[in-house]
Amino acid sequence: KALMNRNDDMRIIAVGDDDQNIYEFRGSDSKHLKELIEDYGAKKYEMTENYRSGKNIIDFANAFAKTIQSRMKTDNGVPVKDFDGVVKITKHNSNLEQPIVNSILERKHKGSVCVLTTTNDEALRVLGLLNRNNVPARLIQSTYAF
Repeated sequence: KALMNRNDDMRIIAVGDDDQNIYEFRGSDSKHLKELIEDYGAKKYEMTENYRSGKNIIDFANAFAKTIQSRMKTDNGVPVKDFDGVVKITKHNSNLEQPIVNSILERKHKGSVCVLTTTNDEALRVLGLLNRNNVPARLIQSTYAF
């Protein structure tokens, strides 16, 4: 804003994805993109093509994204590739780590699996259980070197 206020002809290009506010705990916030649109009349372009995930994963993500309050996007994500991934939700009232690890062990999958946890302690317990069962796993708490 300071640069814009001092340079009348300045053009700003801001790129972001408000659906990534799952990283709010790291300071992510769409308010800056909203301010550019509301206060400065910026144009919004939605990029909806997804090259990474299967159709059923994108369908799940679209359904989840509709529950996000004050979401900026209006269009759904669209799969570019024609394949399905695996969506499995495991919910337990307590001690969710062992059921999740059991599910991973039973599946005998190829490829990678991501386990999202609420706390670092849960993540460490999942990591320990996977390692104890000779499943290569690592804890990612930041995007450094990822």
